[in-house]
Amino acid sequence: MTKRQLIDEIRTINLSADPAFLAGFKDVELSAYLHNLNDTKQPEPPPAKLVSRNSCAQSNSETDRNAHSQNNVNTSGTYISDNTHQRDVTPAPSVF
Repeated sequence: MTKRQLIDEIRTINLSADPAFLAGFKDVELSAYLHNLNDTKQPEPPPAKLVSRNSCAQSNSETDRNAHSQNNVNTSGTYISDNTHQRDVTPAPSVF
């Protein structure tokens, strides 16, 4: 690769690298730096899975049915999780 190609390739990975600064290095040094950048470059995560609105709505309604069937609904209709314990809280008597 030419020096210009090395600098351009380095800048695709290290966007903050100043071309004028990189131009001060020898081709061998730039090549070694590019090699190190490529070795440390993180693989890109896989693309996000697209989920249709219908499948979300269906999933939510299944969750609702499961919560009702497992009696995870308190008397006011609010869902409570399995690890949440409801306490019977009575108001303190009024002093006045």
